[in-house]
Amino acid sequence: MKLILSGPPLIGKTTLLKELDKLNIKVFNADDFVHKSYQKNNVGYNLIKEEWGERFLNEKGVDRKKLGQEAAKNHEILFRLSEIINPMIEYEYNQNDYQVAEIPLTVSTKINLNYDKIILLSPKENNLLKTRVLKSKRKVNANFIDFIIKNWNDKNVSFDEVFVIDETTNYHEIALQIKNDFF
Repeated sequence: MKLILSGPPLIGKTTLLKELDKLNIKVFNADDFVHKSYQKNNVGYNLIKEEWGERFLNEKGVDRKKLGQEAAKNHEILFRLSEIINPMIEYEYNQNDYQVAEIPLTVSTKINLNYDKIILLSPKENNLLKTRVLKSKRKVNANFIDFIIKNWNDKNVSFDEVFVIDETTNYHEIALQIKNDFF
């Protein structure tokens, strides 16, 4: 069984993925993978450099903060970034034997992944994500999150299972349920 775990930024995908990993389920974290690919002279770094020159680079690699801020303001950058990054994620995931993959909601470029079911983590209330944005050490623009969610909703994607997340969510319990239901 191969599962895709998705949802908007700050919903808890990585937290749930860590809980699944503790249960000896082989997991793939797309954010970690992309972060490593952005290190100087790695594939993601080279692709970003080819597309935008030195604009989003620093001495260590891709300046994720700067790239993220620009992508949040300029949706053309966001769409192009998805077109660059999604094929790398697709290749890594499909070439390995992961059981659960955390794939963020994206705004463009369908990712063709070999999976059996897709699970969505969804906020109980829209205010949940805005509250988490305010509390987060990550500087995430609330309007950007709204844009991603609206864009995703407009695609009418169907999910096999939806877990509704609120401030009382116990991710360990969700991980146990996923393990019991699917593995």
